[in-house]
Amino acid sequence: MPCLLFSAVTVGADDVGGQIRVVVSASLWGQYGYTESMSAWVSVPAVKLPAPGVTITGNAKVYGYLTATLSVPAGLDQYAVKDIAAPQWYRNGTPIKGATSLGYQPVPADADAVLSFKAGPGLIHPAVQSAKIGPGTFPLVATPIIKGTPKPGSTLTVHVGGWQPTPSAFAYQWYRSGVRIPGATAKSYKLTASDAGKTIMGKATGSRTGFKTTVLASVRALR
Repeated sequence: MPCLLFSAVTVGADDVGGQIRVVVSASLWGQYGYTESMSAWVSVPAVKLPAPGVTITGNAKVYGYLTATLSVPAGLDQYAVKDIAAPQWYRNGTPIKGATSLGYQPVPADADAVLSFKAGPGLIHPAVQSAKIGPGTFPLVATPIIKGTPKPGSTLTVHVGGWQPTPSAFAYQWYRSGVRIPGATAKSYKLTASDAGKTIMGKATGSRTGFKTTVLASVRALR
């Protein structure tokens, strides 16, 4: 009685545009000879994704997260489409090294850039772009503390505490009863006779490439 055998292979991105065929070899236990049969060549075309082809969703800001979703043609499932995809993210048209998954987390270098996504030569779809990537925000910011003795002749110092991530730079400005003190832009400020009976405030501004500048203030009254 004839025996029907079935075999399957998953077509990958490297197969698109080429041809494949199956070669079947049969032998009988105890016999030295065998029979070989070859199928005809089959071309592997690129797959056209139905509109919209690819959509990008997520939080378009530094350290947010973006996800590219592929539309599924009739007769295929999401896994089959992913098998022939070769994902690549681009920053202003330039490939981003290592960004070869459907998901991507923007980094500081992406701030103010437009990201685009392509699923590779195995899939036919329109170009798709993200919104312009906005700056990140510091998720953990400590309110500055002013330390020192509040009297003329003493020195007050701003302590910024722990931020996450750590700013690459801090800028400082001191105020006397709400008015900017000219030249008082260091981390520390030496009190003068003009400060007696006034309220002294120090502001700390944290900055980092790709992040929104954050300004915080702390107030200290003089005796």
